Amino acid sequence: MRQSIVLTLCLMTASSLAQKPKPAEDCYNNSRYSYAFCYPVKLLKPQGESGSRDGQTFKIAGSKGTVAVWREFASNDPDGKPTPLAETMKDATEAARSDGYTVSYSLLKPTFFVLSGAGKGMILYQRTIQRDDLTVTVRYQYPESMKAVINKLIHDTDIVSILPEPED
Repeated sequence: MRQSIVLTLCLMTASSLAQKPKPAEDCYNNSRYSYAFCYPVKLLKPQGESGSRDGQTFKIAGSKGTVAVWREFASNDPDGKPTPLAETMKDATEAARSDGYTVSYSLLKPTFFVLSGAGKGMILYQRTIQRDDLTVTVRYQYPESMKAVINKLIHDTDIVSILPEPED
């Protein structure tokens, strides 16, 4: 059975098998690529799904910050296998630098990577996960003044849960 990734910002127990928002939360469910992103409705305001239906951007209330979640499309393999995470991380680091961020932290593991940095009064935190043929990214870009709020959100949540794909 093919497994899919559920990308979430909901507090969940490790044994949870359902994507259920907590009170004062909602979930963006990407039915095209079988992932979900739960978010606090008072903090993040959805801006609508992208035209390609690969993800969505959220505005951070009371700031110029954003959170974006999307499925990565990069693939150099003729069989359509995902680009290795190390290569995707290198591209993301270059993109962050070209956006004016100084990347001060990076971590690469077999199924995910994390980048963090700052620049022009903003903080960047990006986590990209890969499972089977699906690679999903969550990218936070927020003002330094929101550091405590966003860091707590990132720290206190279970960002990745892998669930089996429903039976037909």
